[in-house]
This record gives sequence, structure tokens and C-alpha cells, in this order.
Amino acid sequence: GAAGAAGAQGAQGKQGDTGANAPCVNCADVADAAVDLTCALLAGNPANSVADLYAAAQTVANSILISANICDEAACDLAGEIQSALDAAVEDK
Repeated sequence: GAAGAAGAQGAQGKQGDTGANAPCVNCADVADAAVDLTCALLAGNPANSVADLYAAAQTVANSILISANICDEAACDLAGEIQSALDAAVEDK
């Protein structure tokens, strides 16, 4: 109108349709990604203890879980999957 950009904002437009869910991923794949990312992040700043390693992995996992669409989330024990993967990695060292 005559006021241009200084004029009042118009009414909110119609909301769009809800988007589709992202494809689901297996729990083990999410756990593997969490362990891989943890190792990559800790390569430059190693953990001082196994407990610190587990804590870092859990932080990464929590971050991943925000956006991951796990196929069978009710049956997914992500903490257990991560613990097993880290235990195996620690035993190999």
C-alpha cells in the first residue's frame, strides 16, 4: 500500500502440509555412527579415561538422536549398542 515497507504486516498465510518422515535407520547403524564420530572428535583431544570416552560417546549419541529416525525405536538400546562397540574397541587396544 501507500506506506510501503513501513506498513503493518498482513495476516499469516495458510500453513503448508506436514512433510514426510525421514527414512528410518537401524539402531546399530546409529550406534556405529556415534562411535565413529566420537573417535574422530577425540583423535585431536583424546579422552583421559574410559569413563570420559563413554561420556563423549553418549553426548554424540544424544546429539544424533535429536534427528535420527530409528526404525524400531522401542527395541533400540542405543546406549547398549554404543557400550558394546566401545568395549570391543577398548579390548582391541
